[in-house]
Amino acid sequence: MRILIAIPTLNEVNTIEPLLLSLLNDSSKPDIIVIDDHSLDGTPQIIKKIQTQYLNRVCLFERPNKHGIASAYLLAFQQGLRNNYDCFFQIDADLSHDPSAISQFIIAIKQGAGCVLGSRYIPDGKIENWTLSRKILSAAGNLYARIFLCLPYKDVTSGYKCFSRKALLALDFSKINCCGYAFQIEMTYRLHRQKIKILEIPIIFSDRTQGKSKMSKKIILEAILKVPLMRWGF
Repeated sequence: MRILIAIPTLNEVNTIEPLLLSLLNDSSKPDIIVIDDHSLDGTPQIIKKIQTQYLNRVCLFERPNKHGIASAYLLAFQQGLRNNYDCFFQIDADLSHDPSAISQFIIAIKQGAGCVLGSRYIPDGKIENWTLSRKILSAAGNLYARIFLCLPYKDVTSGYKCFSRKALLALDFSKINCCGYAFQIEMTYRLHRQKIKILEIPIIFSDRTQGKSKMSKKIILEAILKVPLMRWGF
């Protein structure tokens, strides 16, 4: 099974090296695409250094401006589909997603899942180091999306996901409308509508200890407004 991991970056100089080295040394032997949105802190230089050590396993796309995680992931998925990968991960660059969970995602894909959600809200799932207000915001956002879209999954906003090739081929990327973190909801919703098998596995989500969160009022507002549009078919 050929595995591709997509990682968007924006000023992740303190975390990108340990993350990449951990992934590259995983027993699944994944390849990695990093999509960098014009980091000014030296992130691309670190990635290029690692590229010289792991020839042909790390690809870097440098974009001149901030375009958001949706376009970053879709770019990576399109590249991966063209290059005949079988299994596609999306992982945050800030070390909040534990690479040791990769094997559990792969097992679920091999057992027939089209999409695997790393869930913080099922038994054995957990969130570490978040403030109470952030926990409330996340839980409320999940509940809002689940109820409005009639989704049975507990963590529809999770950013730690794995897709099969078949699942991604079932989607029309040109119809994906969300730019920010609402993209996570939209991908799950569209796959659900396509009757792709979606499973959840528990993860321990650890909030970043380095750098700044990319969450903003604009991103939250997009999610609030776009969820109804998904339901109404826009």
